[in-house]
Amino acid sequence: MNDLQFEEQNKIRKDIDARYRVYTNELILFRFQLIASIGIVFHLAFFAIDRMAYPASSITFLKIRLVAALAVFILIFISFSKRIKPHIIWLADAAPTFLILNVCVMAFITDGSSNRYYEGANLIFLGISIINPFYLKHLICCFLIWIGLYDFSMLYGHGQFNLLNFTFANYFMSSTAFFVVLLTKFYKDQHYNAFVRQEHLKINEETLAALYSQADKLSKTDTLTEINNRRHFSDMLNKKIEACEEVKSSFYLIIFDVDHFKTINDNCGHAFGDTVLVKVVEVVKNNVRSNDFIGRFGGDEFIICLDLPDKEAIFNRLLKIRSGIRSLGLTHKGQNVPISVSIGASKFIPGTQMTEKKLMEKADFELFNVKKTTRGEISINE
Repeated sequence: MNDLQFEEQNKIRKDIDARYRVYTNELILFRFQLIASIGIVFHLAFFAIDRMAYPASSITFLKIRLVAALAVFILIFISFSKRIKPHIIWLADAAPTFLILNVCVMAFITDGSSNRYYEGANLIFLGISIINPFYLKHLICCFLIWIGLYDFSMLYGHGQFNLLNFTFANYFMSSTAFFVVLLTKFYKDQHYNAFVRQEHLKINEETLAALYSQADKLSKTDTLTEINNRRHFSDMLNKKIEACEEVKSSFYLIIFDVDHFKTINDNCGHAFGDTVLVKVVEVVKNNVRSNDFIGRFGGDEFIICLDLPDKEAIFNRLLKIRSGIRSLGLTHKGQNVPISVSIGASKFIPGTQMTEKKLMEKADFELFNVKKTTRGEISINE
């Protein structure tokens, strides 16, 4: 892999990573709003356990739980702001921290290491793992801080220190944290790899679609002048004939070529000749409407389908095209190169069994007559 390919691959990877962060933040936001709301309900419902275990402190515990619930509710409310979405992980860390602090305070003011509030802490551990299985560093830091806070409440709580319960609580919380970290690491890796595969599929599909579109355009377009090639023009003309037969409408087919184009190529070079063709096409494009279409018949010969009602209208339009081409004012090596075109046209009349071939033959015959007599003129077959 060369440096250019490496840079391209690195750019794609960075772009995918950026999109993955946006996607995971949206997931965390949704899960945070849902799980945190459920967590508030459960947190307040555990007041029933407080009343049974610590009836004397139950009212105090209720006040503590209400404060924590209010804090989490405020964080949920803040999460609906669009500005917070890129930073939602910090809200996801803050909400369970409030709840853990609530548990630590209740453990501290009761019997320290003898309480079993670590079971509630483990529920919070599991809850945050559902909300955030994507930012492992945040998860690990939070677990360490939360276990440290709970240890402090047990070590310095009002009750007598209970080594067995302290050890069991730490084992319970640490094993839960370790299990959650392993599980979320596995989930994140699988989730990220699936996302990368999906994004690569999207990129491949977009690339294939772009290539198909480009190939389709090339199959229908003349490379030099960027107008319809002969085959595609023929397809469009057949559709036009079918449509006009149905609605009993007429139109004109025009064939024209650049006068003495071979001489221009011989004297000025093929590059200049290509410029002439491009400029001629530009003039034609400026004088046709959206429902008209133009194609390259071959070499210096072009075909136009014009949706005009009568001979006078078509003649005036062709005069404008002829005049615009004559006034191009192209020069080669400081000398003016006069450009003119000979034009033949035929009218499609519905109900006359006129096919694409017959229509083109009539227009080509009119062009032949002009070139045979006086070049640079216009001839229309009605």
